[in-house]
Amino acid sequence: MSGLILETTDTRFETDVLNSDLPVLLDFWAPWCKPCLALVPQLEAIAKQYDGKLRVVKLNVDDHPNTSKLFAVRGLPTLITFARGEVHGRATGSSALSIRVLAENAVGVPSALPVEVQEKTVLAATALFSFHGDQALKQACLTRLRETVFGSHDKPSDAAAGEKDRFTDVLGLPDALGRVIDIIYSERERTGDEPGSRARLVALYEAIPVGVDLGRVSAALAHWLLYSPDWGIGRHVQPGPAQVLFARIAALHEQEAASAGTHASWEALTRDVIAYVGANQPAGDSDLPGRASHFADLFEQISAPLSEIDVASVLSGPADLASRDYDAYPDWSDQDEGKLIEINRSCTMEALDEVGPPPKKPAEAKARDAWREKFIPRLKQAMVSAKELEPAFWARTEAWKRHQLEVAVDFNGAVTAFIHVQFAQAATLSQSL
Repeated sequence: MSGLILETTDTRFETDVLNSDLPVLLDFWAPWCKPCLALVPQLEAIAKQYDGKLRVVKLNVDDHPNTSKLFAVRGLPTLITFARGEVHGRATGSSALSIRVLAENAVGVPSALPVEVQEKTVLAATALFSFHGDQALKQACLTRLRETVFGSHDKPSDAAAGEKDRFTDVLGLPDALGRVIDIIYSERERTGDEPGSRARLVALYEAIPVGVDLGRVSAALAHWLLYSPDWGIGRHVQPGPAQVLFARIAALHEQEAASAGTHASWEALTRDVIAYVGANQPAGDSDLPGRASHFADLFEQISAPLSEIDVASVLSGPADLASRDYDAYPDWSDQDEGKLIEINRSCTMEALDEVGPPPKKPAEAKARDAWREKFIPRLKQAMVSAKELEPAFWARTEAWKRHQLEVAVDFNGAVTAFIHVQFAQAATLSQSL
């Protein structure tokens, strides 16, 4: 890593960031976060470009969690700019362009770095062919999926490939597709329906045609997640700045479909989205959640060509927003959710105070299991005490959780059906070529 980038800690945060005589670009990251690692070259370029004008600082959230809690960091990577000790801008899941815009805004001087936006459209080819055109490879994949005993942290995409983190190389399938199916299958933990989830998982892989370019599926799914009349994120956009931004995103996606999108248009939109995100993100650890903050998280991720949206990262958006549609479910509110989060946080801290913090990553499985055996019962005890204090609130909480689960199950069914249709269409298109 460049010597121009400073590693800070919870104890040095005030000195390195808040008391800095230069504006600061702070990167919240973790060693296991692949998107975080992918940003390193961009951060190094920014540090070099603005040497003497901007300080680039990194903070490992695993080793130093207090600062990330203070600034309500919910996803990685998150970048926040500071000027004279105050938050100046913010971006989550940051792209090369958003990093550059954050730096420009903090310093007030445009960067000389080029805008790195690849030429892509919905019809862009991926040079990947499912199962590398080998029917036997698909059958081996299905056998592994039927026979694997999944633990709570195991990914079906790894089982399908037979190797960890080799999904695309081994199977010739887009990585995003594997992650989407992993997320769909993970709902088994909430429903307790492992046999049914396993059957649906295998059925999805069975539906994947052999020897077909599935590059269009991710873009089609991104469009469905945004604009579906039944589930699209756009259904929940409220009047005001959010609605205006979403309309601009939709217009650029229409241009993309017509191969008429421009880099300049996306860059201008990205600047406005970053300003919106900064204005609607929680300012601190005690801020209540709300639909505005959920939209702020989503807007930056969807402000890109459909072919570049990470569909796995926005897959939970429609169900999350649908479960928070308080017109359809008026017995819950953002304030109730905020109260629930605060109770959970208080009970967690009570348990941690008694059993101590978890082992830092990486740690041996035995050490992690031993810590969980102490922590989980103590947390459950704290939660039981909290429920006894407010039984009426917890009755409403349980009802809302059931509502969330029902919405999630319905959404998973809808997105699974959509993916099946896309596989069938991809097969038909391949046969007609």
